[in-house]
Amino acid sequence: PFPTSSKYFYMGGTSMATPLTAGLVAALRQHLKRDRRVTNPSAALLKAVLIVSASRLPDTAPAGTVLDSHQGFGRVDLARVVKPAAGVTLWTSQGSSVSTGQSRRRTITVRTAGAPLRIALAYADYPGAALVNNLNLVVTAPDGTTRRVGNQPDGGPLVFDTANNVEVVHVANAAAGTWTVEVIGSNVPQGPQRFALAAIGKLA
Repeated sequence: PFPTSSKYFYMGGTSMATPLTAGLVAALRQHLKRDRRVTNPSAALLKAVLIVSASRLPDTAPAGTVLDSHQGFGRVDLARVVKPAAGVTLWTSQGSSVSTGQSRRRTITVRTAGAPLRIALAYADYPGAALVNNLNLVVTAPDGTTRRVGNQPDGGPLVFDTANNVEVVHVANAAAGTWTVEVIGSNVPQGPQRFALAAIGKLA
């Protein structure tokens, strides 16, 4: 419960969310540098970690929706990074780049089956009125056939996002084993384009 005082009142909205998130990003950068030994976290990596650790709020979109116009990717939740639940691990990767037609692959290992797995791609796009460099995120399950693409619902259609420089794949019940995370340079007229990846789940 909030304390009661005649000198304060409570409001909600983007004007309040922005300074809160800015403070969380500063704390996140400190955590990555001091506790995880990431020498120079890029803006893209900070964004990827902030989004991959967000918690979806209920009742704004159908179950399984990755993002919507009411809450974006969800409520920021720094505790999921600095003090995760038992067995939950954060994985990060930065510094790689792609040009048109190229792809980069990383693998992550899910240790315990049945827990959620969330993966985020973020990059600082070239300036423009709309998306200039289009990268796409494709995640393949250990069976080698089940694939998911960024910003589509869990189990949704394999339709690439061509409008956003952040893409998230959320798997509600991830199979144990090695998952392949692929970033594809679908169209990179101003490249090569650097990117960052983050994943959170019960990882080895």
